[in-house]
Amino acid sequence: TETDGECVAIYPENDTAVPPVYPVDYPLVWMKMTHAGDRFDASFSQDGSTWKPYCSHQLKLASALLVGLGVTSHNPGETVTARFSNLVIG
Repeated sequence: TETDGECVAIYPENDTAVPPVYPVDYPLVWMKMTHAGDRFDASFSQDGSTWKPYCSHQLKLASALLVGLGVTSHNPGETVTARFSNLVIG
């Protein structure tokens, strides 16, 4: 998410590893992001029904915004492919 030229990614602020360390084995993972007011919470699941909290961010946004998905290898010399499914926005 970007606001005033700043981006917020869905990994914990105290994660200082480069690249960030994720607690799940991709590609078999569900990710969920919810929000209430200015608080955004990210969770993950290995089975799509048992959810574990991952990180939270406070972020003030305009009343209208654009939402998108992105993926990175965190390595400039490496490409990466992602397949998104079961996407629900609302």
